[in-house]
Amino acid sequence: MSIQMLIKEIVDNFHKQQQLYVQIADLSDEQLGLLADEQWLDKQDKLNELLQKRQIVNKKIDVLNSHNKDLQGQVMMQLDLSEFVLSRLESKLEKEQYKSLREIVAGLGDILARINKSDEQNHLLIKKAGPARVNPPANRHQAQNAYQQAVQQGKKG
Repeated sequence: MSIQMLIKEIVDNFHKQQQLYVQIADLSDEQLGLLADEQWLDKQDKLNELLQKRQIVNKKIDVLNSHNKDLQGQVMMQLDLSEFVLSRLESKLEKEQYKSLREIVAGLGDILARINKSDEQNHLLIKKAGPARVNPPANRHQAQNAYQQAVQQGKKG
């Protein structure tokens, strides 16, 4: 497959991931709204439902991310690169493709920062309730890992 086709597939994949991350951000915001209510401990079923929805979306993202890494690996092989880094790709890609790639990576970083901020607030509200009363969401770590990946991608670019 040509570099142009691979980059197009990578950008398309990132767009799909971004749409899913928007869903996670919305769920995280919904979770924040729930936790902001002092009576949220009476609504733990709703909280669990939100967390389950997030896990389902995270699994879809994991599949897309795995495929994207394979595509990136093909680009690295064809361009003889040791890393898939924006700064190293700039001179090797068509201007418009590089711009599309840079913009989607930046957009992912923004949405992941939004998720991280909301999740931090969620965590504080859960912690405030006391550890004996509720368990913190396990998938918060998945969101943080995804956020860290986007941050690393942005730093490399």
